[in-house]
Amino acid sequence: MNSFAGVSSPMLHNDWLTGQEFYDYAVKYQNRELAWAGGDVTVPVWGDARRLAQYQVSPVLLNGVNNIWQDAVTQNAPFQNYNVSVSGGTENVRYYVSGTVKSEKGTIQTTGFNQYGIRANLDVKVNKVVSAGMMINPIYSTRRLAPTSTVSLAKYPSFVPTQNEDGSFPRARDLWGAVVTSQANPMAILQGTQITQQAFNNIGELFVALQFTPSLSFRSSFAGNISYGTNERFQARFATNNGISNGTASDNRNINLLNENVLSFNKTFARHHDVNAIAGASFQKNTSRNAYMGVLPGSFENDIIKTLNNGIIDPNSTGSTKSAWGLMSYFARVNYAYKSKYLLAASIRTDGSSRFGPDNQWGYFPSASAAWRVSEEDFLKGNPLLSNLKIRASYGVTGNFNIGDFSWQGGISSTVYSPNNQLGKGKAQTSIENRALSWEKTRSYDFGLDIGLFRNRINITADYYDKRTNDLLYSVAVPAISGFTGSMSNIGDIGNKGFEIEINSQNITGKFTWNTAFNFSMNKNKVLDMGVDKEKLFEDQYGMSWLLRVGEPMFSYFGYKAIGVITNAEVLNSGIPLYPGSKLGNPIYEDVNKDGKIDARDRVILGNYQPKAILGLVNDFAYKNFDLSIAVQANLGSKVYNYENQYYQGALVGAMRRDLVKNQWWSEQEPGDGRAPAAALSTLNFQGRSDLYIENGSFFAVRNVNLGYNFPESISRRLRMSQLRVFSSVSNLLMVTDKGYHGYNPEGYNGPYAGYNDGTEPLNRVVTFGLNVQF
Repeated sequence: MNSFAGVSSPMLHNDWLTGQEFYDYAVKYQNRELAWAGGDVTVPVWGDARRLAQYQVSPVLLNGVNNIWQDAVTQNAPFQNYNVSVSGGTENVRYYVSGTVKSEKGTIQTTGFNQYGIRANLDVKVNKVVSAGMMINPIYSTRRLAPTSTVSLAKYPSFVPTQNEDGSFPRARDLWGAVVTSQANPMAILQGTQITQQAFNNIGELFVALQFTPSLSFRSSFAGNISYGTNERFQARFATNNGISNGTASDNRNINLLNENVLSFNKTFARHHDVNAIAGASFQKNTSRNAYMGVLPGSFENDIIKTLNNGIIDPNSTGSTKSAWGLMSYFARVNYAYKSKYLLAASIRTDGSSRFGPDNQWGYFPSASAAWRVSEEDFLKGNPLLSNLKIRASYGVTGNFNIGDFSWQGGISSTVYSPNNQLGKGKAQTSIENRALSWEKTRSYDFGLDIGLFRNRINITADYYDKRTNDLLYSVAVPAISGFTGSMSNIGDIGNKGFEIEINSQNITGKFTWNTAFNFSMNKNKVLDMGVDKEKLFEDQYGMSWLLRVGEPMFSYFGYKAIGVITNAEVLNSGIPLYPGSKLGNPIYEDVNKDGKIDARDRVILGNYQPKAILGLVNDFAYKNFDLSIAVQANLGSKVYNYENQYYQGALVGAMRRDLVKNQWWSEQEPGDGRAPAAALSTLNFQGRSDLYIENGSFFAVRNVNLGYNFPESISRRLRMSQLRVFSSVSNLLMVTDKGYHGYNPEGYNGPYAGYNDGTEPLNRVVTFGLNVQF
């Protein structure tokens, strides 16, 4: 029996503005907007008709609520897990049965998850030749999801109470008018939105194995993964921005069937020649279906009955889809070893996927490796310093078919047309068929060393690899004159080269032991080929671009480099190159090509999301019956496009964070630090297209600390147990980020492109207490 319970706590920001401080910055924000509009900032901020309503600041901001919404919408979330297993049998029949129950609250209010699972294995030895078995693993789960992200809820103004005394939920605009967000109260969104999922998943397998001779065997298995799920969503009137209720429901089914057949040969010849070989084939088919339905927004008769029969079904939000894919594979592998010193291996597999065009469905993927265990040679045997030395090299090709089903075919979508000047709906082809579409392939070379020192007290594994991905599966745009928007194609090559090292050491042995495992890896990524194009830009709505360019890392940030702020009128009128439309408080960009103006040709690469190095360190200690493990990790050199910052800089007059507002340009008399420009809705295009939102994503984290105690055998026997262990662990105990990083999680990306953070969820610190019992 294994059980554990604990609590998960979100790791949140602690620099929110409230009360007088929030009011003061709101006044500064409104005065800055008024000054830009040419108004008089000496006019009182409230109750004076000379100041237009959109530039006034209501005294309600000082009502003393001081609500930090980040704290209001999150919670410490308890969880528990129980697992009981039983195994046994005879020499010819073995069984294993286990059951698991999980229950956990979410760290966002109203969310939670429950899961119930059973696993059963049965293995039967029919006779000396035939054995068979089965496994089933049904799992049922229920989940209530959050309607939006923590960031979307946390950015609400601090002067708005969580709830009124009469149970209603106040809105920001009820208190301050149209100056602030029209979003519904975050607690109303959580309480009034119900998104529930139910899922049933069953993994099962049947197999039969034949042992023809001690060296030759055959195994055939048939496995299936069958899953069903429902998703229901209802949002009450008071939980929406426009006061209109809405709801949807969907059901989905997925059936994945797999048949594998493997013939194995394992034999030693003349005492020193070990041969292991397999040959086989597998056949896989996946089918899926999804049915969905929605109601016309606002058609629910009330907020009490939440099922769709309480509204009017919207035909535009109702339908069903079906899809299927198949994969056939044939494979063979041979391993050879001579005296365990000289090791050779070779394999070949061929895969055919229905996702590719009929002219090119099959891919061929060979691999080979060789190793020399030098330490087994006579000149190194028994060496007290170098106890193990192994030299390795390998080459292999792998394939990728993870694209949408039927991608090689021309896609069809709904369209509107007007024959005889009568508006109608129909279907039209939107992408071009590509019968030659085929596998994306990655060719890898690896060279490695395994070294053992001082009778293997220290073990070192080092690898250098070179990977090249060819024929990338990529949707390319086609000229609009063709009548289509795009076509899935094999185009472009990507290269990855890197180095990995792992060191394991037994530092202290005896009653007290101390073992250390250290790993270091670095990878350099580069676009090698783009076909006809040499580069391609992907642009966000506020101007930042992600670049694919030959010779550069994939999805590099591409924009303007900020070199200062227009702090006063003298700078504004000095004649230095400025972005068109710039005004006081806007950033100054570098004139890269020195042509005296700022335009698209001044954009440069501003870094990318990929870390320069990743490090990990695990220390394991043990003394008598106690054991302690501490795991830490560091990520160095990654860059994050932290667009989340714009929510907290004051531009939305919502929640504000001190570190993001205090150094801004507010006026000529209060120019800030000269680096942070004025943040306003009207200037987001100025900031978003530059490196002002690009932050250092490097971090150091204490990932896990685990302390355990194994009760002495005398105690466990007295309790009729074979083993009794208790433990406690803390995950994400500490994370240290760069001073200039302002997001919740430097590893979290949630935007459309790599490294884009528009509101990722906070990391959770998890404290667990557990019990392991064996009878």
